[in-house]
Amino acid sequence: MNLFGRISTLILVCLVIVSSAAAQKKPAAFSTSGYYEGIKMSSRESGDSYGISIYLTQSANDTFALVTEAPGGTINSPVLVKAKMTGKDMRTIEFTLPGDNGDRQFKGIVAAASLTTKYFDKKIVLKRACGGTFSNISTGSGGDVGGMEFYITDSGGNWFVLAAEAEGELKDPVLVPAEVTGKNYDKISFSLGDRKVTGTRGTTVLTLNEGGTKTVFKQKCYK
Repeated sequence: MNLFGRISTLILVCLVIVSSAAAQKKPAAFSTSGYYEGIKMSSRESGDSYGISIYLTQSANDTFALVTEAPGGTINSPVLVKAKMTGKDMRTIEFTLPGDNGDRQFKGIVAAASLTTKYFDKKIVLKRACGGTFSNISTGSGGDVGGMEFYITDSGGNWFVLAAEAEGELKDPVLVPAEVTGKNYDKISFSLGDRKVTGTRGTTVLTLNEGGTKTVFKQKCYK
């Protein structure tokens, strides 16, 4: 092999190595949906809480953020708002949070393990965690989706359910108050319009009874 041939072979080998390294560094796909925890105790002595937590979910056409705040010691009721996803791989999130002192604009970046944003002008990193999500949504052979998904959350002793139904496509989620009782807070009841729902909440399954029909929903952890 002449000198030109050896150089060409060397260049080809280098290109293969670079391509392989780039492929190995390619980040794994992950879901934008999920729970991002940022509420913590400000001090053990006071027992006060501070921070913000965000739960992201999607319908067929939009992204929604369920925002829970603890700005002054107590945890406020969650607020459901529509969010806008833009940027590379649709990982930049923006939404407007209404409030008594005016609307506030939020902008952040969603990553595989966190959501980074600003809270009262301070940069914060909300860690992704498994929230109280239960689902039986599935996709049929024709591509249509069916079933329901529920996210259950406790805000300072007040309970809420974020319910999303799929009939052909995933509808917009609905936030409703819930009553949770029982020794282990395992009994739950709530209404979806005229529909009355009761059930039992466990660690890995949620069993709901509606009109005498029982349905089991398995825990879902978005990653």
